[in-house]
Amino acid sequence: MIKAKKRGNSWHCLVYLGKDRNGKRKYASITADTKRECELLAGQRKQGFEEKEEIDITVSECIKEYIENKRVVLSPSTVRTYETTLKNNYEVLGYKNIGKLTDNDIQKWINNLYLNGVKVKSIKNAKALMYSALKMYGIDTNFNINLPQGYVVKYRVPTDEELQKIIDYFKERNNQNMIVAVYLSAFGTLRRGEICALTSDDVVGDCVIINKSLVVNEDYQEVIKPPKTNSSNRIVKLPQFVIDLLPENGRLVDMTLTAITHAFYKCANDLGLTGMRFHDLRHYSASIMHAIGVPDSYIMQRGGWSSDNTLKKVYRNTLTDYEDKFSETTVNYFDKFK
Repeated sequence: MIKAKKRGNSWHCLVYLGKDRNGKRKYASITADTKRECELLAGQRKQGFEEKEEIDITVSECIKEYIENKRVVLSPSTVRTYETTLKNNYEVLGYKNIGKLTDNDIQKWINNLYLNGVKVKSIKNAKALMYSALKMYGIDTNFNINLPQGYVVKYRVPTDEELQKIIDYFKERNNQNMIVAVYLSAFGTLRRGEICALTSDDVVGDCVIINKSLVVNEDYQEVIKPPKTNSSNRIVKLPQFVIDLLPENGRLVDMTLTAITHAFYKCANDLGLTGMRFHDLRHYSASIMHAIGVPDSYIMQRGGWSSDNTLKKVYRNTLTDYEDKFSETTVNYFDKFK
């Protein structure tokens, strides 16, 4: 039994918790008002440590159980992403016992992924998934490891002129679905899944009501689910010419998620807009609002963002059209000092 010692007005115990990954002895410090309470807490802490040491489960089994425990509360697309991550990224580490993982184990695993061409973002996602699973079992995830250096993603936000070319491209081909999809994304800041889930019942006056999204589940089937975040539930007002173009019955855009991606990719390729994606139309909408002075709080509300993190990282791109305009305004202002 661990014995407590009196220190001032309280009692104190040190609980030995084995050695850390570098071979240094670890202790937990327990303090209480009475000797009995201190020794009882110390015993519980010691027992909890010993039970944790006896865990006999591999990394892969741990992650699989984590996914199963979270399946009900996660979106189908998130479950599918987790299962794909589990399948593709843990060959080197998956068989190891979670209670015996070392810094060296984690670092070798990360190095192996990187040397085999796995993208830095995917490595970070795989690490985050594993750490979440380990924490479910009370495993300390304070590993001393280094991740490979990432790179700054440069988003291809279309200019006004490029957006007009995209619209004209689909008009020339009489592709009504894609015209509506482009309008909803570029002028309404809607996500692809939100666009595909909309029906004529969601149109009220000059607004659309966003309360669902189309996603791909773990069986690679398209299903309707609630939106990405609670803030994604919103009402978006649109220009009247967009409202006039919307179908009176059924889905507003009768296409699959993949079909929209492929149609836009072909358009961008044909127009020489290298690297542009359909989602960049959403970037365009947010960037325009920021450029013309719309407050961030309204941009967040209209686009369905729960925080301004995305705005800071992605959507405050200064468009070329407006950069020239504002640069000229700035220079002209300072002319008064000559």
